[in-house]
Amino acid sequence: MASNHTSFYDWLVVRRRIIFLAKSSYFTGRGLRGRLRRHFFTACRQVPVDRSGGGAGEAALRTAVRLVGEGQLLGVFPPRARAPRMAGSTGAGPAWSA
Repeated sequence: MASNHTSFYDWLVVRRRIIFLAKSSYFTGRGLRGRLRRHFFTACRQVPVDRSGGGAGEAALRTAVRLVGEGQLLGVFPPRARAPRMAGSTGAGPAWSA
């Protein structure tokens, strides 16, 4: 399921459990706030994604493919378009609706 960042309430209205890909920094914070955030995202079964570049995110993608293969509902927040010709575009659009 592809959501845009303005409709982050999707997980509240969909009857199936959605497992989202989440940036890895949500799992590595320090202090009380970092521990609470890590606990929340882990308890919600979110999949950490290393976005440092290259092949860093491959483990998360393999996990995502496995989860979909098991019949789980995988949620993603596609990035906003940054190209000038797509100015004003946010989140999931026609390219993601196939």
